[in-house]
Amino acid sequence: MNKRVKKTGNLYVVLVALLMAVAVIAAVAGAMNRSRQLAIEAEGDTSAPEKEDDQTDDVFLPSKDTEKDEDEGTADDETEKTDAEPIPDFMNPTGGMLMNKFSIEVPVFSVTMEDYRTHNGVDIFVGKGERVLCAADGVVDKIWEDPMMGTCISVQHSGGFETVYKNLSPDIPDGVSEGSTVYCGSFIGAGGESALAEIAEEPHLHFEMKLDGEYVDPCKYIDFSDAHEVYED
Repeated sequence: MNKRVKKTGNLYVVLVALLMAVAVIAAVAGAMNRSRQLAIEAEGDTSAPEKEDDQTDDVFLPSKDTEKDEDEGTADDETEKTDAEPIPDFMNPTGGMLMNKFSIEVPVFSVTMEDYRTHNGVDIFVGKGERVLCAADGVVDKIWEDPMMGTCISVQHSGGFETVYKNLSPDIPDGVSEGSTVYCGSFIGAGGESALAEIAEEPHLHFEMKLDGEYVDPCKYIDFSDAHEVYED
């Protein structure tokens, strides 16, 4: 009887040990499977985290002030375009024919100086003492005596233009002075022979035009076709 009880007790102990071993193995296996699953999920989740409904993308939205600044900038650009000064309507200041043409790059022969030199303006026939008129509306900028070109007058016009009248008579009309306003056709001087550099030429007006300080050909802005004779290119 005692042997049977002892044998039964031993079997019970072995059974309990086996059950505990199985439980431990199952727990370890479960933990390993869970760790493996978490690792797979971590590797496979490459997408960006979902945003909550109340989140918004960081998109720049111009404020009313920004839109206002842009509108003002456009308006300023349009104003600059519309405010550009127009080219004045120029006239032949003597009505006479062209005697010598503009040649700023290629030297031309000077009868007086007997050499080749550039010619910054055009020579327009006008008799000694005959009227020289202002080529366009403007303001007298300067009146001076040049050692080689004689009595000279410069007039500033809109659009960055300037006209210069040389070889004039020393007698300047009343009312024409530096700073005075003149108009297209205003009497500003008379034909003379004061230019020593062109004294061998027939009486004429040496007439120059500048745009933004650079010499330009007056023939591009003045129609000399009404003169009784023009030079041939």
